[in-house]
Amino acid sequence: RMPTATTAPAVVLGRMAALQPAPLDRTMRQLTVRAVATGMVLGGLLSLCNLYSGLKIGWSNNMSVTAALLGFAFWRAMSAVRPMAPFTMLENNLNQTAASAGAAISSAGLVAPIPALTLIDGTSLSWPLLALWTFSVCCVGIVVAIGLRRQMLLVDRLPFPSGIASAETLKEMYASGKEAVARVWMLVGAGALAAAVKVAEHLKLVGKVALPGRYAGAAGSVSAGNLTLAVEPNLLMVGIGGLIGLRAGLSLLLGAIVAYVVLAPIALGQGWAVAGAPDAAWFIPLNKWLLWPGVAMMVTSALTSFAFSWRSIAGAFRRTRGGGSTEDTGEVSRTWWLRGAAVALVLSVLLQVALFDIFWPIALLGVLVSFVLAIVAGRVAGETNVTPIGAMGKVTQLLFGALAPGQVAPNL
Repeated sequence: RMPTATTAPAVVLGRMAALQPAPLDRTMRQLTVRAVATGMVLGGLLSLCNLYSGLKIGWSNNMSVTAALLGFAFWRAMSAVRPMAPFTMLENNLNQTAASAGAAISSAGLVAPIPALTLIDGTSLSWPLLALWTFSVCCVGIVVAIGLRRQMLLVDRLPFPSGIASAETLKEMYASGKEAVARVWMLVGAGALAAAVKVAEHLKLVGKVALPGRYAGAAGSVSAGNLTLAVEPNLLMVGIGGLIGLRAGLSLLLGAIVAYVVLAPIALGQGWAVAGAPDAAWFIPLNKWLLWPGVAMMVTSALTSFAFSWRSIAGAFRRTRGGGSTEDTGEVSRTWWLRGAAVALVLSVLLQVALFDIFWPIALLGVLVSFVLAIVAGRVAGETNVTPIGAMGKVTQLLFGALAPGQVAPNL
């Protein structure tokens, strides 16, 4: 079975001990205009998917395998229209790298701190300013990645299972083109089905169906629909459920049952939450109360998970001499890295002060803390295939909540 980014831990880790990097191929086309342009276009389109799913449910996907399949299909179709050189595996690798970087732009604050700031105090950045701020965040990430590359990849040889899965997918795709084409058609078919369902929902041909049942309590007669218990024809949730797996899906279902079947009636009965219109779903009044135990559990779980990663955290700050090959012609010199780090640091601090009115020492500390936590996150992701973004966010929010109490912008 061809591994994907989501099946990487189960499929790929067993082979990792025997995995050796292929010799450098200096003849196959790699850095071409069409490879970069394909990655830019696909990254831009797929970033919209991550922005939508991030704002709706808080999740995103790295889109590497999706971009590789789409790039493969597009250039194979183009070669059938007019003769051209084949789209090589290394070109496709560059395409999926650029596309996944573009698709991950949602992680630069576009689905969490920026919308939260707007909701709290009405701050709204124009497109040029928002693009400039996002660019500065990306610069910080690139500088950190360059600094960690040799130690984590060439010396410590961390597995990074998602990257291994993408590489295996590319290798098998080019070894067996028919299977890749079949997967592309499955991708297109699933997308067409999801689009059709969404259009039908907008045209009100289909809609939410409330579950049956009601009870009589202190708030009067309360229906399952009032408690937001309904079936929604949304294939986004079905797709996410398939990606995160049964265990996480059942955990979410259990959380929903505990929150809206057990705790919500208690909150209504005690008067902590106020009932809404009889024929409406009372999500907003119920969520205002359920938010607090939910956030407490999320913060505690994230920090506990963070604490259990102490070996990876310690390893992130310990330079080791691994047995792997350190032959590498693509290393950025220390001088250029230091210059890039200085530019990223200054740009980020200046923009924090100018756009969000953050006191410059706090802004400076924020970037330095980001450097440190990015090292930790990279190490944990390389070893476990899970990037502890949530835990990182909780750590910084708790820190700056103490350093700048009552100030929203530094915290976010």
